[in-house]
Amino acid sequence: MAKEKILEKDIEDYLRDEVKRRGWDIHKNISDPRRGGTPGFPDETVILQFPNVLFVECKQPKTIVPYMNKRRRYFDTGDTKGCSKTDVRQFREHQRLIDLGHSVYVVGTYDEVDSFTEHAESLYC
Repeated sequence: MAKEKILEKDIEDYLRDEVKRRGWDIHKNISDPRRGGTPGFPDETVILQFPNVLFVECKQPKTIVPYMNKRRRYFDTGDTKGCSKTDVRQFREHQRLIDLGHSVYVVGTYDEVDSFTEHAESLYC
């Protein structure tokens, strides 16, 4: 039996369902500048009770480990070797948000979404 291919959209849909189930607000961010978006901005903004606003980048399960390795290297050293233009834009936007005091989470599996929502619950419970 072939393993079902999980797409980034599937992770985003699961995240959206879990966030809404908890009564929080979630907004899909547009990254296309032709539509008024910001390239590299995290995929989703999750709004909890004041003052918690969390940013979430969703990835396809098969790409999460290489992405996180490149992200860690970029944050630690600024090295962009092996990074696509999209990766670099995302890393820069993530770093900008982190520098402003926000949290940026990266999820690539259903379990990571569950861990994120558990963590988000702990911020105000």
